[in-house]
Amino acid sequence: MRARGITNLLADVRAQDEAAVRTSYPGLFNRTLAVEQLESFRTHLRDYAVMASAFTFADGNSPFRAAVLADLDPDAALLGWGTGSENTFIGRPRTPGCSPCRRTSRATFRS
Repeated sequence: MRARGITNLLADVRAQDEAAVRTSYPGLFNRTLAVEQLESFRTHLRDYAVMASAFTFADGNSPFRAAVLADLDPDAALLGWGTGSENTFIGRPRTPGCSPCRRTSRATFRS
């Protein structure tokens, strides 16, 4: 990393899961944006998530996901790809006031 000019390591969290990171570093994440996607999507949105300080996770429709979304500010955005049907992924975030974004062939818009 130093060879590429990245010298300010905030924390090495490679050995921690999402819940531990969220608990240990709550003030480091943007409260207006979260990214949800499977770890197998290694290049999709990762650079944007880092740039925007977005909490990034993949937990499916679970109590942990609900807690992450509930902690976001009102009218926050959720980007990414979830598991299950689109209705399951898009519909549930609306409950805590989060606006998921859907991607069409040419544009991204808020649902």
